[in-house]
Amino acid sequence: MQISSPCGNFYGAVPAGHAPSVAGKEPAVSPHLEGASAGGLCTPGAGGGLPEAAERSDARRGNPVSEARGRAPLQRGRIAKRQGHVVRPGDQEKTVQEKVLVTDIQRFSVNDGPGFRTNVYLKGCPMRCAWCHNPETLAPYPEIYWKKRLCVQCGKCLDVCRRNAVEPPIPPEAAQSEESNYHKIIRSRCDRCMLCVEACLYDALQIVGKPMSAEEILEEVWQDKPFYDNSGGGMTLSGGEPAAHPEFTQRLLRQAKGMGLHTCLDTNGFCEWGIFREIVRHADIVLYDLKHLDPEFHRLKTGVSNEIILKNLTLLSETGKEIWVRIPVIPDFNDSLDVHTGAAEFLAGLPGRIARVDLLPFHNWCQDKYGWLGVDWHLREIEAFDPIFLEIPAEIYREKGLPVTIGGSGFEKAEAAVG
Repeated sequence: MQISSPCGNFYGAVPAGHAPSVAGKEPAVSPHLEGASAGGLCTPGAGGGLPEAAERSDARRGNPVSEARGRAPLQRGRIAKRQGHVVRPGDQEKTVQEKVLVTDIQRFSVNDGPGFRTNVYLKGCPMRCAWCHNPETLAPYPEIYWKKRLCVQCGKCLDVCRRNAVEPPIPPEAAQSEESNYHKIIRSRCDRCMLCVEACLYDALQIVGKPMSAEEILEEVWQDKPFYDNSGGGMTLSGGEPAAHPEFTQRLLRQAKGMGLHTCLDTNGFCEWGIFREIVRHADIVLYDLKHLDPEFHRLKTGVSNEIILKNLTLLSETGKEIWVRIPVIPDFNDSLDVHTGAAEFLAGLPGRIARVDLLPFHNWCQDKYGWLGVDWHLREIEAFDPIFLEIPAEIYREKGLPVTIGGSGFEKAEAAVG
């Protein structure tokens, strides 16, 4: 049994503990990258993605996944992180992954493809967008949420921790105050053995990342088949980045199509074309992220250049596949009219047709998730964009003949300019 992130060491280009900063011109230290190199990353051709201690903990709970996992040796060493390493054919094992880590299966989503959809979020991403709204999906190994509102400061987690990675209890009201910097887990010491999670009686400590097979995922997705049939919906595969698990993603999408499910692939396109072409073959619609046209500015804010992303979008448009381009509009990054004018010209000039453009206004509603991971997210105080302010950029795309929405609702008809 293999549970891994088969793209190998896809972290590079940006030093460990650093991430792009939206506000400034220099990369800023980002707590949500700290500890990402601590085990769990597989080398090219190697199995194993879970840290050894987490593996032991999973087996102690009697999880049949772990009990059958003995055939896949764990990667015991610490491997230097290489953020931004693009997925290439030689990076995967020839055997198909049986399971990947899933952070959430979200039902009745309406902004990720047509109709009512079930979104499946895979864990692991080669990019580090400073505004990421799903920080729990970045690292390719299980993590721990600490939810301070549920914590009674009983100290049981401290009693079982073997690495002195748990802060001593303080009064709950002090820990829960808005001014408090207290965080239960000392992430730099934690080896993610999950003993603290087992000891917690109040669900304040939770594991993020559940190993699931394609069959287990589809069994849950299938439960809402009547809603898909009535609304034109289906399954949307997201993350993280599904292309970080290329063979598993292909198999999951292929099986979904075999069951008669409509499929969408939500992707950043940061993957070698030969692999990407095979993945999208089984997707009815590709939801393709476009963040910025300038490669260096893109690298500064996401950790990677956009050259392969733009190339893949060009090649994808030639296949006739239905493409919805999704542009997250981020303050001080791509919110200027010049940026949107350039993007509209690029999209209108592609060899194939873009079905629609979705402008997605920035919001900070994910700040709780950063807090649960012990991350001081530097955009938490930035106010969400009022969608009304995106009407002018939207008109730029319409004038180029590109159907556009603000917000990306699957029930909203995208419209281009008339006349």
